[in-house]
Amino acid sequence: MEAKQLKINQLIEVTALNGLEEHKYLPSRIEEISLDYLYISPPMFRGEILPLRVGEPLRIHFFLEGHYYRFDTVVVERVQNPLPLLAVLKPAEIHEVQRRRWVRIPISLPVKFQLEHSTEAEIYEGQTIDISGGGIQYRSETALEPGTIIHLCLDLPRREPICCKARVLRFEEDSELKGQEARIVVEFVDISEGQRDRIMNFIFEKQREWIRKGLL
Repeated sequence: MEAKQLKINQLIEVTALNGLEEHKYLPSRIEEISLDYLYISPPMFRGEILPLRVGEPLRIHFFLEGHYYRFDTVVVERVQNPLPLLAVLKPAEIHEVQRRRWVRIPISLPVKFQLEHSTEAEIYEGQTIDISGGGIQYRSETALEPGTIIHLCLDLPRREPICCKARVLRFEEDSELKGQEARIVVEFVDISEGQRDRIMNFIFEKQREWIRKGLL
């Protein structure tokens, strides 16, 4: 992938290579692009702007059209225009990350599902524990064996539901789940990239909201 394919408003994750372990995969966004520089919103940590110095090396990850990419860069300037921005060098090379790393957030959302090969048309319900671009973890009273294929619909606020096939990876009974019997982990196996993009955009939106509130 070439740097010219980067666009304004592209959501990114910033890692400070000389920073602490916690200073990894912090959400940010490309706000402006010039011939030599990208201008990104300063990443925030626990409600405050991460103090990145000029010359600080960064690693940027981003998700685009079903693929996960990264590039290394360096902070060249801190600007006010009128909001604070970081100017970083436009990358000479952008590498695709072969093994996707899905950002996962804890959140409770309603989910409905049906068994793929069931002779009954019964629809089961559950509540998510966390979600990512690769799958979800949810609680339900319906026991499912690993390997079971289900059709699920996940309700995202202010967006169309995500309806796709998923495969059960784990089923764990958990007495701590109030009024529920188990937690189920599934991976998406038949999902469009448009649907996955909607999930990832929702995740980044929630992260920015939590950062503004000092919750992340």
